[in-house]
Amino acid sequence: MAQSKQIYFLSLVAMIIMTGFGIIFPIFPKYVELFDGGVWELGILTAAWALSAMLFSPLAGSLADRYGRKLMIVVSLIGYSISNIGFVFSQSFTHLLIFRFLEGTFSAGINPAAIALASELSEEDGRAQAIGIVTAGSSIGIVIGPMVGGVIFELMPSFALPFFVSAILGIVGAIVAVFLLEESKVIQKTDNQRFSLREVYHKLPKPIISFVVYIFVTLSSVGAWMLIEPSFSFYIYDDLNLEPFHFGVFVSVYGVMVAIGQGVLGGLSDKYGRKPMIFIGALINALFYVIMAHATTFLLLNIAAIVAGIGLGLMNPAINALITEVTNEENHGLVLGIGNSAIGLSQIVAPLIGSYYYEVVGENAMTTLFWISTAIAFSGALLALFLNFKAKHLPEMTHESYPLPN
Repeated sequence: MAQSKQIYFLSLVAMIIMTGFGIIFPIFPKYVELFDGGVWELGILTAAWALSAMLFSPLAGSLADRYGRKLMIVVSLIGYSISNIGFVFSQSFTHLLIFRFLEGTFSAGINPAAIALASELSEEDGRAQAIGIVTAGSSIGIVIGPMVGGVIFELMPSFALPFFVSAILGIVGAIVAVFLLEESKVIQKTDNQRFSLREVYHKLPKPIISFVVYIFVTLSSVGAWMLIEPSFSFYIYDDLNLEPFHFGVFVSVYGVMVAIGQGVLGGLSDKYGRKPMIFIGALINALFYVIMAHATTFLLLNIAAIVAGIGLGLMNPAINALITEVTNEENHGLVLGIGNSAIGLSQIVAPLIGSYYYEVVGENAMTTLFWISTAIAFSGALLALFLNFKAKHLPEMTHESYPLPN
């Protein structure tokens, strides 16, 4: 079905955000080495980002419910840009840690607000497609960013420039959001502004066991990758003897396939059901790690990236559409924020375990980690079979419905 032009504006903002994020991706491990850091230190920085996201995602989502999705996106982007500038002036690993934590804090508000807005701008029979278009914008940014970052570093080997470019793109994204995005009218109207556990519980989709299953399905997808993420770049450079250019191409191929999967295949769950697409996508994602366990060449790495892109392209729009459909609209930000918070927990634990294992074991450590990730991703596929939500419960707070596109 045809989507509102606001969906495409939101996708544009997402693309700008992730382009800026992707620019620093290939050079960040080498930047950490300037501060005598290695796999373990990179894992700590990854965990710091995730810890802040875990702590602040529910709060950011709740604030987006109360004060608006657009406002949260703009504020988050400005904070993200300031954090990137901070990296440039860091004088120690402690400084990197502080700015990484701040970056995660501000980034925590972007995804829940964007997915909530995409859901509220779309009708039910096109919701996964709309979310897929928005997240495809993010994937395109992941494609463009690492390639641009790699080229910038090759032509002008300066660590400062990629961070400045990333910060500038964050500001550009905020400006685009201010002038092109409309604010959601699905905003809570309540005199009770307390953020309590009892209030949160009543806003969660029911039954609670299905929400817990949703959390674990999401965790399995993210946790499987985060287990290998800190050591993966060192595996590329040290074990496979590849260069930043190859790393950039791998990430870009992965991003292209995720973009195609989400933008083109994401709408399949609108036609064939959320749960089947989540299950199939999770299975294909598990296959990615099986291939990675045997990948010793640049070609096999990219074949694995294609498989992962298709799997996540099927899975992510479907699971995001599902959780927004079973949640009252005025609580979208909070519920998606809790999901982000749970993801943050996996982004803390998994990188620390993976990076520690890689450093201690050394030779053949990545092969073992790939098989562990396979098991984690496969368990997510099995859990997806138990995503049995009830219809939305009656809203406890009045709100204006967002006007649907004609």
